[in-house]
Amino acid sequence: LDPSGQMQRLDSALIDFHLFRAEQSKDESDRGSYIEVAATIGIRMMAEDEYLIAEAALIALKALISSTTFSSKEELDGEDPSDVRSKLFQYRQKIKEILALSCPSTDVMARESFLASNLGDFSMEAF
Repeated sequence: LDPSGQMQRLDSALIDFHLFRAEQSKDESDRGSYIEVAATIGIRMMAEDEYLIAEAALIALKALISSTTFSSKEELDGEDPSDVRSKLFQYRQKIKEILALSCPSTDVMARESFLASNLGDFSMEAF
């Protein structure tokens, strides 16, 4: 992966970290602030990067979907949060379909190799 791909991997790990902290938080305001940070990182990645790693895009969409539960209509420029959430679910489904087409589900080794190479834990020793 080139530097921008490595940055996406770091961004997705950071989003995952903030979503995990939100799940662990007992205070509702802390939970909302963790999700807001995760969504901000996801928005930056999805808006500024020319290409997206599919797994990173799914994590970013997870953060954005979570953020709609804490967003008001005014924060979403007059859009209803449930409508925005619905559209984000549609994007997530499209990405999952593309991922499913890239590696047939019957070829487990190819799919696992593909996932490992995107995570950076790939070495030829597996073969």
